Amino acid sequence: MSAPGAARVQLAALVRGAQLGKGGQGTVWAVQKRLINGEWPVVYKEYDGKSRSELRADVLERMVAFLPRQADGTARWLGEHTAWPAALVNQGNDVHGFLMRQIPEEYFRVLTTSPEKRTSGFEFLLNKDAYLRKVVGISFTPRQRFQLLLDLAEKLDRLHGLGVVVGDLSPKNLLFSLQGSPSCFLIDCDAMVLSGQWALKPVQTPGWSLPGAEEPTTRAGDVYKFGLLAARLFIGDQVGSDVDILRSADRAVAQLAERSLADQPAQRPALADWLGPLRSAVVTAPARLSPPAARPTAPTPTVVNSPTPTPTVVNSPAWTPPRRRTVRTPTPTPAPNPTRTPSRTPTPAWTVPTPARTLTRTPAPAPRGLSGGWIFFLLLLIAAGIGVGALLANGAPWDDGAGGSSSEAPDTREGQAKKLESLLWENDGTRGSVSKSVESVMGCPGDSELQEAKGVFDEAAANRDRLVDAVEGVGLDQLPDGLTADLLAGWKSSADADRAYSRLATEVADGCTTSLVTSSDAWADADRANVQATRAKKDFVEAWNPLAEEYGLRTLSWDEV
Repeated sequence: MSAPGAARVQLAALVRGAQLGKGGQGTVWAVQKRLINGEWPVVYKEYDGKSRSELRADVLERMVAFLPRQADGTARWLGEHTAWPAALVNQGNDVHGFLMRQIPEEYFRVLTTSPEKRTSGFEFLLNKDAYLRKVVGISFTPRQRFQLLLDLAEKLDRLHGLGVVVGDLSPKNLLFSLQGSPSCFLIDCDAMVLSGQWALKPVQTPGWSLPGAEEPTTRAGDVYKFGLLAARLFIGDQVGSDVDILRSADRAVAQLAERSLADQPAQRPALADWLGPLRSAVVTAPARLSPPAARPTAPTPTVVNSPTPTPTVVNSPAWTPPRRRTVRTPTPTPAPNPTRTPSRTPTPAWTVPTPARTLTRTPAPAPRGLSGGWIFFLLLLIAAGIGVGALLANGAPWDDGAGGSSSEAPDTREGQAKKLESLLWENDGTRGSVSKSVESVMGCPGDSELQEAKGVFDEAAANRDRLVDAVEGVGLDQLPDGLTADLLAGWKSSADADRAYSRLATEVADGCTTSLVTSSDAWADADRANVQATRAKKDFVEAWNPLAEEYGLRTLSWDEV
């Protein structure tokens, strides 16, 4: 049954502009000559055939009708801070997608490694400070971290009060802005849960799943993922749930994070419980993050009158710390629907999309996913007796302190090496995310997990294809013979392996066993491509590392390429 008040537009009446993004559910297009509420530019999310077949169109209708039924202030708040569905797009009587507002201008940024403007996904923030300075071009203070958490907690609390659960609360669905007071913007709202109902079956981003078999449709599920996000913002990594660094910044907030990560939903606090402690943490935030205090170790007991002789201890040679080398940090992939919006004049009431002057802008392609961290490296430093403070004082081995890309002329040997290094940065994290997804497929998970893994493989292949095009488009004639060819061969073979894994995830969806996975033709294709990729990458790093050391750039192991 149709939901009264749900705005509808016939597909034939839309004036589509450029394609802005493509994801696991469909394609996002710019729309011309329409504005939402008379002020916000519009995009059209067009579902693919599979998503249309699974869509609960009546729930999407209720989501569209939900917005204009709210008081003016609430409707405007939803429109200003989320990409909430504003109108159904029909072809005849069939729903093909919906209209929503474009992402505001402040939720875009330019990385130091590329002149293209990209959506500011939270993935960028889940990295070490050195990466944030070098690639993202920001200094992310503890106060800004608390301000972002407070802004998100306030928005989630208000959504919960309206009967809305985000469900897939993860960095891919959250954008950030550090202009003025730090704030966030929520996208992929059609995947949210309204009054316990969902339009498309909820999925969970890999690495952000709830414990056990808990469904991502409750407020308690949002609280768990919020606690995970709080921990990772302070860890500076895509994985992990340790709150020790957060505790060093604010004990009360760290305790809330620990409670939020409880396995039992009933043991987790409400989002409202976070607000007071976060407001206090914003005021009292330290100037910089401190490493967690070393945990005390139990004293060695003294043995009296031992009947056995004390063994002779042979002195081992002093431990030598490893040669300082760059530890990789990830490169993120923000979600589809990258868009921009012009300045606006506020209007008091919410209105559905109406024809208006042409207003469309085309943003850059979305970046790719990030993962990785410094934990192992820091443990080595501690074992060697090297303080973290000394590391921070000296800077990361590749950090020039400028927080930006090199100004070296690109037609010199050094300039070309630095340009190639920036492309190597953009590949960070791809292998780790693919490896985790391969392990997931081998475990024969459910259909939603297989679809998530397929999305990771498709995204990794597209990212490597993009980097191959970028390398081929840059003049690298001053670099050692064969170096560029080896890198291209390695990335092309890795992309072939990614595509084979994607086919594998599709093939085993109807019936999966580990033996079926490892005996399939797709698995064999991926294995052959991986062997070729490994050989090429080893040849590349053999030529690259001496060049990198010559100019103070990042050295690599083959599995970091």
